[in-house]
Amino acid sequence: MRPSVDIDALMDGRMPARQKLVLGLGALAIVFDGFDNQLLGFAAPAIMADWHLSATSLVPVVAFSLIAMTVGTALGGYLADRVGRRPMLIGCVFLFGIATLAIAAAPDFTTLIALRITAGLGLGGALPVAAAYLTEFTSKRHRSMVVSLGIVCTPLGGLIAGALSAVILPSMGWRHLFLAGGLLSVGTAMMFLLLLPESPRYLLARGGHDRRINTLLRRFGHAIDADAHVVCTEAEAPAKPGLTQIFSAQGIGQTLLLWSAFFCCLLAVYAMFSWGPTILNGGGVGLRVASIGLALFNLGGMLGALVVGVAMDRLGSRRPMLAFAAAASIVSAIAALYWSYPDRSATGFMVIFAILGLTIAGLQVALYALATQIYPTAMRASGVGFAAAIGRLGAIASSAAGALSLANGASIFFVILAVAMAGAGVALASMRHHFSATARP
Repeated sequence: MRPSVDIDALMDGRMPARQKLVLGLGALAIVFDGFDNQLLGFAAPAIMADWHLSATSLVPVVAFSLIAMTVGTALGGYLADRVGRRPMLIGCVFLFGIATLAIAAAPDFTTLIALRITAGLGLGGALPVAAAYLTEFTSKRHRSMVVSLGIVCTPLGGLIAGALSAVILPSMGWRHLFLAGGLLSVGTAMMFLLLLPESPRYLLARGGHDRRINTLLRRFGHAIDADAHVVCTEAEAPAKPGLTQIFSAQGIGQTLLLWSAFFCCLLAVYAMFSWGPTILNGGGVGLRVASIGLALFNLGGMLGALVVGVAMDRLGSRRPMLAFAAAASIVSAIAALYWSYPDRSATGFMVIFAILGLTIAGLQVALYALATQIYPTAMRASGVGFAAAIGRLGAIASSAAGALSLANGASIFFVILAVAMAGAGVALASMRHHFSATARP
């Protein structure tokens, strides 16, 4: 009889250097997702000046980009469960890279919108595929931490885009910025063609041949016999992904609760990104304080991702996520009251924004870590993709929250954040399908 090898026990053991390299490549895809996603924001003033556009002229570009990313998120996750992690991740990075490259030669505003929609499909699809990819190459006891670190690569990509913009925009203009961004992303996709392997867990769940799976595992540095029979507890998962299977795996109620948490949390995140500085500046706090506040929100989010990743591995998903949701709601309510305080200070708002970043953005990362672990391998990318797509709808809804806040003042803005995070907390508290602690104490 051929020897049997449990892929879960194998991947949960020592992680060879080649496997760490694969994790780095998955994280790199998320870096360039964040990089290309934020290029338009940095280039917008130069585009408006070059084409004599008003600020409101860019609204259709932003709106259609968000819609395309929503579609791309669901479609990318679904296709990754049908055709594989590797081809979809390479395809998504290549798609948004080539579209970004083409923007450098866009002759008019209509072409810019069309290319940005094309890029949005790739940008939306890359994140759920990369999250599933990172999960399947990581030991169970460290999955939350690794996925959290991966999602944090999105703002890291934004920081790189900002640094590149500061160098290129003043001297060469916005077309050269998109040229550089597109070349970097397309080059990364080409590198993935050479170095990025398929997920062995995915191949096994899809009924792959032992010889191909064994070859991959041996290439990573795992010592197994060439003719070993590889088994996995998740191999019995349904082979065909889709909404029906997702509802069957978690139940309609549990799936809708997870989607609700994504919707509420991303509404709050994008409300802060899109409207926070504008509303604070309009309320008399000042643009400098508002800008520093948003920077602290981002830094707090990166710290929150690390904290919640460690906490979820050691305590399970329920308690850390509920604590983050409750803290975000309470601090948002305090901020609404603090806004009406006559002696409010800039320092106070900076502290509030940092705490909100730690809790709100930290919970967003935790939701991805949760979604990647409650679905079996054969439908993992689809489960994450559909949940994140609903979250994108929350991002679109944040525009209404911003408009309401502009009309009624900053206190309403913080009340909306408090209600949204309370909604996310209620949804997570009602979910039965959390995962338990996996890390060693």
